[in-house]
Amino acid sequence: MEIVRKKFLSRLRLLREQDLIKVVVGVRRAGKSTLLRQFQKELLADGVNANQITDYNFEDPAHRNIRSWTELYDEIDAKLVPDKMNYVFLDEIQLVPDFQRAVDGLHIKSNVDLYITGSNAYLLSGELATLLSGRYIKIDVFPFSFFEYVQAFPDENPRDLYHNYSLFGGFPQVARLVQSARSEISDYLRGVYDTIVVKDIALRRNFSDLSKFHSVAEFVLSNIGNITTPKKIADTMTSIGRNISNHTVESFIEALTDSYVIFPAKRFDIQGKKLLQTREKFYCVDAGLRNIVTNSMEGADEGFILENIIYIELLKRYDNVWIGKVGEFEVDFVAQNIGGEFEFYQVAAHVSEQQTLDREIRALNKIKHHGDKHLITLDPSHSIIDGIRRHYAVDWLLNQ
Repeated sequence: MEIVRKKFLSRLRLLREQDLIKVVVGVRRAGKSTLLRQFQKELLADGVNANQITDYNFEDPAHRNIRSWTELYDEIDAKLVPDKMNYVFLDEIQLVPDFQRAVDGLHIKSNVDLYITGSNAYLLSGELATLLSGRYIKIDVFPFSFFEYVQAFPDENPRDLYHNYSLFGGFPQVARLVQSARSEISDYLRGVYDTIVVKDIALRRNFSDLSKFHSVAEFVLSNIGNITTPKKIADTMTSIGRNISNHTVESFIEALTDSYVIFPAKRFDIQGKKLLQTREKFYCVDAGLRNIVTNSMEGADEGFILENIIYIELLKRYDNVWIGKVGEFEVDFVAQNIGGEFEFYQVAAHVSEQQTLDREIRALNKIKHHGDKHLITLDPSHSIIDGIRRHYAVDWLLNQ
């Protein structure tokens, strides 16, 4: 079972042979390598010869002989077909020392269309960003959206599938295991997390005390949807006998962000139309990964998990997504599209009681700003209340 990543493939088609390096990034096991293979199949179907495609995965021991950027550049250069476009795919390229020099050298060739991937934001930091400023475009790949997840189970009711998605998440391999070996999902997700910690965090950052790192990671992921500060985390750790400085907490959070495990959500003053510099929230790239790290019981944190899923979906649909502040009230999310237009979202698990409904729409009613207002819940109901569109979360997630 292989789900075609249509949205990502459409971007690659649009960018094909554009004079830009396509940088595909995202958390490990999100499906970056599979996406590139799917695109290569499209190239072959479109008449591109196999010898015009060069594909390296630097986590494959078959390429262990490449120990420097010069060896990489020379080897690829020798394979290029003259007078034809060559499509070069370099997977997990950050594992090659000084890889940015090889990338820069290949990019300036007129007959090379270059695609690179990485599982850490380091890929686009430092010298590479300086060398390639204005010459690359970033494509963020996430685990399956709920829309993609449903495609893997064509005979099942999406309402029933949401439960599995909120519990196990959307990593492609997890979708396969749900069908054939559900008992193995926890071990698989734990393995994904451990690989991220070892390969993308510990080795890169030289953290000496991983037990403290794990404690901070568990705290952050247990508090998705809550205002979290390094000081708050450090104080909490100290209160349970794990002394840790604000600076260390900041470096741990940065490492989790750089490895695409968490995504920060900054606060936005809706009335003043400006970003606020303090008290951000964090959300996890995948509900299943979050649940395995925090040892969450089935059915726990239903509202926060829904909020997490909606935030990640909004990141895919909009250019900017923030937490909203309107006076003394908070709006879960403010989304801004490429044209600068705003939409406002409130998320709640259930609003069957009038008091709960009134509380959830109160902040939206305070907004005196043009833009659609939405309330997303797990209640299978659609309506319009005071101009606010109420959505059933399952239907909203499926509406692409």
